[in-house]
Amino acid sequence: MSGTTQTTTKQSELQKSKIFMDALNELMGIVDDISQEMTDEQYLNASNAMKRLYDNKVTIVNNIMQTPVVREHERRVRRNLAPRVFMTDEQRVALGKAYRCVKCDRCISASDQDDPNMRLHKEREICNNIYASKRLSLKVGSTNIQKYLPIINAIRRWSMKSGREYHL
Repeated sequence: MSGTTQTTTKQSELQKSKIFMDALNELMGIVDDISQEMTDEQYLNASNAMKRLYDNKVTIVNNIMQTPVVREHERRVRRNLAPRVFMTDEQRVALGKAYRCVKCDRCISASDQDDPNMRLHKEREICNNIYASKRLSLKVGSTNIQKYLPIINAIRRWSMKSGREYHL
């Protein structure tokens, strides 16, 4: 083993030891804070338990911290993550990672138009609001319909709450 590796290992062990001791000191501080409500026997038992933890620190680290589950978790935490790739809606559609909703033209992560994500999206209020505004624009012959949309959306919400059907 080279000198650099030994130094790194010793530093790692010192850091773990410091973290362990800090945790024990914090526990002792908590015990001291509540010691007024404890009997002398309870205080002595808590102090003895922390001493046993300290005396068995190596065993605790080897039996708990070196288990395959903990080592796998540490490995995953320390791994290098692949850089996240941001794509435009057009790129997502071209790669088949998303489809455009036929009602509102929004880009939805789905495998096809019958995908459950797409069906759920079509039931959402935003999809229906966009669809209604598009249909209203066609009927009126103008894209300047901003003053009508809050009223239409309020009517739609009322019809949904009251169980009545509403169609634009």
